[in-house]
Amino acid sequence: MKNLFGLIVLIFVVSGCGILGKKDETKTDNTTVSNTATKTETTTEKSTSSLTLEKFNQLKDGMKYEEVVKILGGSGTETSSFSSGNLKTVTYKWEGEKYARITVVFKNDALSSKIQSGLKSEDGETTSTKSDLTLAKYNQINNGMSYEEAVKIIGSEGTETSNSTIGQMKIASFKWEGEKSAKIFSTFKDNKLSSKSQINLK
Repeated sequence: MKNLFGLIVLIFVVSGCGILGKKDETKTDNTTVSNTATKTETTTEKSTSSLTLEKFNQLKDGMKYEEVVKILGGSGTETSSFSSGNLKTVTYKWEGEKYARITVVFKNDALSSKIQSGLKSEDGETTSTKSDLTLAKYNQINNGMSYEEAVKIIGSEGTETSNSTIGQMKIASFKWEGEKSAKIFSTFKDNKLSSKSQINLK
């Protein structure tokens, strides 16, 4: 009887250890899953791109999406996509701090146009902040002039705000900024001024 009683006790002890072991394993598995989920969320939060004028100016016609991602330092957010015949057009946007934004359009996986707003250079300034803008200079800029001629009249480079190719035509827009919110906007088609506008010039 004593041997039988001892055997029963031994069975209960072994069974108890097995159950405890399973509980421990379950706790360990839950901890692992929780840690993995936390790491994934952290990685997603840190995927914000640092956008600058220098990076925007490096984007050239014909670049692939992967090349743009490499320059801008992060993946873009697809905002639209459509196909017409053999042509597929996809638009992506990148957003940075203080409303900085870059929008890029790809046609058949090749960059065809780009637009920026709120970008600054790496030193924290826009390239045209120090422009000396006057109404007299603005009036000297006439349709048909090249960008280089406009720069010579204004006295400084403009900030490119958009660039696109439509068929064989190249279209680029620039802005100049001066003191007291003075601005000059211009659009060039095949490097010939096609339109201009101004704000707060004297």
